[in-house]
Amino acid sequence: LAGNAGLGKSSAADVVAKDLGYNKVEFNASDVRSKKGLEQKIVSMASNKGILQFMGTKGHKGATVLIMDEVDGMSGNADRGGMQLLIKIIKGSHIPIICICNDSA
Repeated sequence: LAGNAGLGKSSAADVVAKDLGYNKVEFNASDVRSKKGLEQKIVSMASNKGILQFMGTKGHKGATVLIMDEVDGMSGNADRGGMQLLIKIIKGSHIPIICICNDSA
């Protein structure tokens, strides 16, 4: 999802996930999204349909969706290698992944 800041992209993703019965796991700019950080947090999740069990969450039914918010901010030294790994994760994922960014215009 792409659009102007404040448009409601994150809210729309939340509503769609809830409406379709998905359990939501979200990472945004305040989370570590370097290659190492993504490997530790997301690689196993995206290849595992039981993501909430992986995270220790019990009692949830339904599939899981991973929401990666503010992906346009994945650059610089703090997030080094993260975007390339995210693309690789998306290609091999067994769960839906929603990426959200602001328009650059």
